[in-house]
Amino acid sequence: MQKKQELTPQKIKEKRKYERYELFLPVHMKIFKGKNPVIRKRIEGFSRNYSVQGLLLDVTTEEIKGAEEISGLNIEGEVFLPGEIQGFPFEGEIRWAREVENKRFFLGILITRINDIHNIKLLKFAQKVNRKSKVIVTLVITLFIVFTISLMLIFSFNAYIKKLTSRQNFVFKELNERIDFLTSKIKKIVTM
Repeated sequence: MQKKQELTPQKIKEKRKYERYELFLPVHMKIFKGKNPVIRKRIEGFSRNYSVQGLLLDVTTEEIKGAEEISGLNIEGEVFLPGEIQGFPFEGEIRWAREVENKRFFLGILITRINDIHNIKLLKFAQKVNRKSKVIVTLVITLFIVFTISLMLIFSFNAYIKKLTSRQNFVFKELNERIDFLTSKIKKIVTM
């Protein structure tokens, strides 16, 4: 009897040939079985992540009855970069489908055909977006740390000022008491 291998994130990652990037872009597509459209309407959704060979799509549609209905079918679609009038056409296979909410599906797509230039543009855009995201996260964390340290310094300074002020008040009070004492002694001497 063969022992079942436990799937860990490291083992799953090892199976992927190409790095995945978070990428949220509009996608239009049609689903086919062979050359025949399974759904006549064009389905619209967006990508959630991208690699050179695949896409994770997020679609909401009344046309799909269930995830098992579309797994293994083919798609023809277009993915749209910001500022591009024309979408980048691609073909792919739905490797898996999962209904995450009522009529909302995640589709794992293996890209079987895409123009190399379009694929390179998508890859560069994905890398650029993800680099900016990392820089923004780093900046936000740095600002949070600076803000926290600033607050700590402000509170420490306020405590120091309060302590100094109370010490000063004590010194002034004592000084006034000594002046009053000396004044009373001088008055006694003068009145004698």
